[in-house]
Amino acid sequence: MSVGANTEIDPSTRLANLEQAVFGGPNPGGVFPLVTGQLGIQPVLYSYSNSAFGYASFGTAITMLPSTAAAGLYQAELYAVITTTITTATSWLFKLGFTDDDQAQTPTIATSSTMTAGAINQAVYTFRSSGTAAITWTPTSASAAAGVVAVSMILTRLQ
Repeated sequence: MSVGANTEIDPSTRLANLEQAVFGGPNPGGVFPLVTGQLGIQPVLYSYSNSAFGYASFGTAITMLPSTAAAGLYQAELYAVITTTITTATSWLFKLGFTDDDQAQTPTIATSSTMTAGAINQAVYTFRSSGTAAITWTPTSASAAAGVVAVSMILTRLQ
């Protein structure tokens, strides 16, 4: 085959070529460690996206990982935007719930007092879980009488 030739290569040959280029031979761990470990890309363990998260659901904890999840360093990433103005409340915020090596923690990772459509709340929060309690997140807006938020949350394990 000449350089630049347009020749179809079957997937197993492509994988073997990639493993040869990266590892000098077959990857003993398979493809997954190649993608996640060797290139530094962490797998997403939890993903949530809802374009119509209503005010009535505020205050309810949402479980990202159960208490049986491994201890380690995690990163939560949040993006939320108000799509319908939140009324009667004075702020909206997001809390994480986890237990680290010391005690149960419930940090506020994002908060805003702007309650109108278009207001954004976003955060990236790194924490250590001891693996003894579930990892949760809670959208909160005390006394909200109306409002809708588009929200996305992901959780990755860093270590």
